[in-house]
Amino acid sequence: MMQVYPKDQQGRAMALFSIGVLVGPVLGPVVGGVLTEHLNWRWVFYINLPVGMVSLVMIFRNIQISNTGKANIDWLLITTMALGIGLLQMVLSQGNEKNWFSSNMILFSSIASALLICAFVFRSLQTRGSIAPAWMLGNRNLGICCLIVSSFAVGTFGVLQLQPMFLQQLLDYPVETTGFIMAPRGLTSAAVLIMVAPIMDRADSRILIFIGLTLNATAVWQMSKYSLDIDPFWVIVPEIIQGAGMGLVFAPLSKLAFLTLPAAQIPGATAMFNLCRTIGSSIGIAIINTYFSNVGQQQWHSLGGSLSKDNRILQQYAERVGETVNSTGFLEQIAALLKQQSSPLAFVYSFMVMAFIYLVLMLFLPLLRKKAL
Repeated sequence: MMQVYPKDQQGRAMALFSIGVLVGPVLGPVVGGVLTEHLNWRWVFYINLPVGMVSLVMIFRNIQISNTGKANIDWLLITTMALGIGLLQMVLSQGNEKNWFSSNMILFSSIASALLICAFVFRSLQTRGSIAPAWMLGNRNLGICCLIVSSFAVGTFGVLQLQPMFLQQLLDYPVETTGFIMAPRGLTSAAVLIMVAPIMDRADSRILIFIGLTLNATAVWQMSKYSLDIDPFWVIVPEIIQGAGMGLVFAPLSKLAFLTLPAAQIPGATAMFNLCRTIGSSIGIAIINTYFSNVGQQQWHSLGGSLSKDNRILQQYAERVGETVNSTGFLEQIAALLKQQSSPLAFVYSFMVMAFIYLVLMLFLPLLRKKAL
């Protein structure tokens, strides 16, 4: 799009393109919930086949860009990048389940991933090619925007991971209901992007991003006030606020990332920008899941640390419910109560961490250039 559209229309084009980038992942839980409830969970994967085929047909029929010159494929760079990032994705997805570096598989995979990614970066700096050009991150705008988008993905996908868990595990919402309650975030993002598209080429993108980060931090801070007594209204309101913030961050950030680059470097820069966003989402889910699990365990032990069979209050409670402190049923009941009370605290602290991430990202905005060189 940066090649096809003139400079005075690129902001509007990026805003419209961002609708699909943001709304797709956000509305995914809605479609997934409906498919799981009425068909089968496997359809969450099957549905990608016809959608992908239609997308390919539309790309080949409608997108026509004339590339000049012969493409040089650096197989060493591609191999090190694919293996390094592939192993990193595996480590991030399996690490928390396998207790991270206590597992030899996770340890060795992490070392191999680090070495391969270092080799990829070194090769990119050496050849300065156009395939996944890590060397372009030396450009101030692109480097800072890649840092912001990856960190922003940590918070955003962390919320998208935790909020359905809260609704289903603690509030006992059905899968389909959870999906529909998550929908306002994506719809709001689309609405905001449509509204800001006409002014994207005139407004200061840094101000739009600042407003977006503020809205995201405000929304997640409100989520940190969740309790077991909230109704859907107090779930939906923060979603709407965050959806508006997401729309105001991604499109202006995409515009600023390529603003100071020559046209010939934009395709490679786009690859790096999207790669950082993808890696950020994976890292975000892994970090938030690990933090959530650790905080949940700490709160469980904190709440249950004073409980013992000699605890007089515990004995009185057992007598009141017609049990003894030694009975299996009573111990299971106490364990369930501890989990019920400790889990909300884990959600609260995790949401606070994400709010802090959004606030820190604001510090990088003054470093971005708002005009092309």
